Amino acid sequence: MVPHRQIPAPASPDSLSRDSVRAATGLALLFLGAFGFDQSAALAKDALGPPITLTEAREAETREQETREAEAREVLAEASPPPEATPAEPKGVLIVQLPPLPAAAAVVATVAGPPASASLADPSPPSEPSAPRSAVPTPVVPTPAVPTSAGFAPGDPGAAKRPVLAAPATPPPPPPPPPGAVDAIPLELELMSNRQDYDAQLERFVSTGNVTAKIAGGRLQADRLEFDPASRTLFAAGAVRFQRGQQFFQASRLRYSLLEGNGEMEDVYGVLELDGSAQDLDLTQPPSTPLPPPEPFSCPPSLPPIPEWHPYPWAVTGWAGQMTTANFGGAFYFDGDARPEYLLGLGLQRRLINGGPVSIELDANLVGHHARRQGGGPYNQAVPFADTPTQTFGEVTLGIGARLWLRPWLNVFFEEGVSLLTQASNWERTERENYSTFLNYLAFEVEGLVTPEWSIVGRIHHRSGAYGLYSGVREGSNGYLLGVRHRFGKVEKPRVTAPMPAPQGCPGAPPPDSAPREDLASQLEAV
Repeated sequence: MVPHRQIPAPASPDSLSRDSVRAATGLALLFLGAFGFDQSAALAKDALGPPITLTEAREAETREQETREAEAREVLAEASPPPEATPAEPKGVLIVQLPPLPAAAAVVATVAGPPASASLADPSPPSEPSAPRSAVPTPVVPTPAVPTSAGFAPGDPGAAKRPVLAAPATPPPPPPPPPGAVDAIPLELELMSNRQDYDAQLERFVSTGNVTAKIAGGRLQADRLEFDPASRTLFAAGAVRFQRGQQFFQASRLRYSLLEGNGEMEDVYGVLELDGSAQDLDLTQPPSTPLPPPEPFSCPPSLPPIPEWHPYPWAVTGWAGQMTTANFGGAFYFDGDARPEYLLGLGLQRRLINGGPVSIELDANLVGHHARRQGGGPYNQAVPFADTPTQTFGEVTLGIGARLWLRPWLNVFFEEGVSLLTQASNWERTERENYSTFLNYLAFEVEGLVTPEWSIVGRIHHRSGAYGLYSGVREGSNGYLLGVRHRFGKVEKPRVTAPMPAPQGCPGAPPPDSAPREDLASQLEAV
């Protein structure tokens, strides 16, 4: 019969050496009995002691476990402060009051579990963790144990294999702050207005009346401010002003999307300081200068409508002038001599198209010529360069021209048309190899207004064959005309111009809740 293993009662540290000697002696006697020594069995029975049953072994193990747990509770009770000094906390949670630390530092609190000798079979709950004695608790590393015949004591390596209660779960440390967030300005919004409410139909927060919002060292002012939390969009209307650092903007309306990071403004006016714009327009950086006092809303001056510089469509002109020997180009700088041929006539002008500073007009003139005796040319007479007799004839011109107003009182006019003489001019017949009574007509005039109805006009009067287009004639005649013009007729209705309402916050502006006007791109897309 093989004897049962004897589990002695818990031994004190002083009896460790005696137990070791006794066990070693018993093993030696068994070894000698195996080689035939007669009395080895008796000696081994005396060394190991009497045999025990399985029930006795379990009872001994239970008593040993209770003894170890009682010793562990006594150790924890001695290390814990009085109960009134430790507030009651939920199990598995440790509240640690730490001194202020840098924003970038991460604090991890470690909660110590029950002793390593506690068994899973222990029905009693784990003891409450004691409050730390310092600001940051220092975790305690268990000391390895040394095995003895009496069980597992401190230093016993078998204690590491014995199942123990798990320590309460430690909450994960907070995530580290993002880069650059240590020195970032907190985006706190300070909102002041006469009224603040919530529009349930539009699902927007609405503030009206002298709205002032301060954020990150900047100031936004408006008559009405709305925020849509679903799309994270900010709407402002009526005398919108934004000021931060050295930057200032004002507008009638503002829409800004926090998700997209962009927006749009209407009727914008502002002052942009390029040196500090990158810092002032970045809300994560402090402004370049302290916030100055609020700026008043600047109202632009009302732009008058485009004036009607020549409101009268009709004009009549009385002409008087003299012919010259210069060609058309030389007539502009008064090259040539005056001829004894004089002009007297009447002209009629009618505006066809009014294009503001440019207009298209129809011009008709009836002019009488009276030429005294003068020297002739080398062509078309029996004696070359003989004098020509006195001559009187008439001329009719008709053409279309463009008038350009350089000033409200000054304009220039260029005309292209035709000219018809009642008879051939003696000077043109003797001075030109080819001549004709029907030629091309050109006129260039300068007009200066004395009053809106009366003006003084100077004109270059030119007849020619248009480089041989009319009967092979290359050149004709030129003269200077000076006239007095009177404008008359019913004043045309003023031109319809695009409306330009005043910005929000200025006199004459539409109400803030009115529909915004469409820009040109939207109007063209609708068409």
